[in-house]
This record gives sequence, C-alpha cells and structure tokens, in this order.
Amino acid sequence: MKCSAAVGIAICAMIFPLANGRAETTTICEQTVNYTIAPPAAALSSELRAYQGIWTGDAKVSSGVSEGIMCIGFVIESIAPDAAVGAKYIWGDGIKFPANGARMAIKPGVRTWMGKLAGNGLSFVSGDRKYSYELHVSGNEMRGLFFTPDGRGDVQMRRR
Repeated sequence: MKCSAAVGIAICAMIFPLANGRAETTTICEQTVNYTIAPPAAALSSELRAYQGIWTGDAKVSSGVSEGIMCIGFVIESIAPDAAVGAKYIWGDGIKFPANGARMAIKPGVRTWMGKLAGNGLSFVSGDRKYSYELHVSGNEMRGLFFTPDGRGDVQMRRR
C-alpha cells in the first residue's frame, strides 16, 4: 500500500507537537498563563526532572515592621541537557499583610525567565540582576529564597 506525501506530512504534524509538548492555558495568581511543557532531556536525572511542571504558592516579604504574603507561581516549561531551564514566572496583584489586614496593590504579571539547575537547586536571576530566586524541590513541594533590592524573603510552593 502506497501513502502519499500529504498523508506523511499530516501524520508528522500530529505527532511532532506531542513530542515537544502541548500548548495549554491555566490561571495562576489570577493571571492567565499560556505555556507549553516540553519533555525533559533524556539524560537528566530524576532529581532534576522533578522540577518540571506547574508550581504555585506564596512568597513572604518583609516590609519594615510587618511581613506580607504575595501569590507567586512558576511553570517550568523546559529543562535542556545542559540544565538550562525555561520557565514562566507569575505574580499576583497585591501583597497581603495578615498582622493588620492591610493590602498593598502591585502590578501583576507573567514573565518568561531563564534559570539554571546546579547541584540540587534551581536559580533564576532577572536580566537586570536585581531579582533572584534559589529554589529546591522535595516531593511535591518547592521551597527557597528570593532576593530583591529591598531584602529577601521565603518561598513555599506546591506542585499543581
């Protein structure tokens, strides 16, 4: 039985997106996030593969006298053989201060961020080097620290 080139192209068009991940949309911190999670590089260890996926939670920030909580998330879309990480970083529209019930509005967003896996940790550094995250996975939890020009804070997220 002979197959035409058109049939071969159609089959490739159906299989290729599955091998490279599927475009999806979700909501994190009340932000619409478009993402594609690609299969991790075959040579990666299971410890490094554990970072891939959708992570949501909170960053605790210090604002002088009080501690605030900001919704954050990461979608780890790709992990290359050299441990380079492609991700989406998501943050909400405010910081809540549980001690006094106050809320500080901030501009929400979704930003593509490149990171690097080294040892047993994942690090992200903004292009202007003002903001960074150092994260570690344990099971379905990702914890770590973030650093800003105003100080540092703790991060706690769960796999979605």
